[in-house]
Amino acid sequence: MVIQFALAATGDKADAGNTELTNAIDAISAVIKNTPGLRFEPREIMLASADRTRSLVGKGGIVISYAHFVIFSDFSNGMRPYQRVKQVRDLIAALKISMANIKLLDGPVGLYILQPSQYRAELLAKVFADLEVVKKGLGAEFEVFVSGLNGGVKKAHLF
Repeated sequence: MVIQFALAATGDKADAGNTELTNAIDAISAVIKNTPGLRFEPREIMLASADRTRSLVGKGGIVISYAHFVIFSDFSNGMRPYQRVKQVRDLIAALKISMANIKLLDGPVGLYILQPSQYRAELLAKVFADLEVVKKGLGAEFEVFVSGLNGGVKKAHLF
């Protein structure tokens, strides 16, 4: 399973925001590394290069720096997916990322399949079953087109 998160540094002082952001990333990485069955992987990180008076305006202030990261989780401990997501979010919340200018944003949760070709028929059956539900829900006045099914199956998302 892949659990996505983002951290945003708000404010206008780049050095302070960048320091708080990297400290938060290090703290999260350390707690995840010490939890069996979890793996931390950084994704996109953008650190401000100078103090800002204008930048990306987000809900809660001016975003000067941000970091996206994911946590990979296995199911070897027998936990159900929603229990594992809750465990990961609780681990991060327990860190008390209380730095005044850092915001933690929960992202989507997805299922990562190591050998997707072995599940292709089952995944496509679910896609087409969902498609029929969507068509029925929208009614006859809408036409639904499917695209992208001619390539390999790369991943499926839990919704």
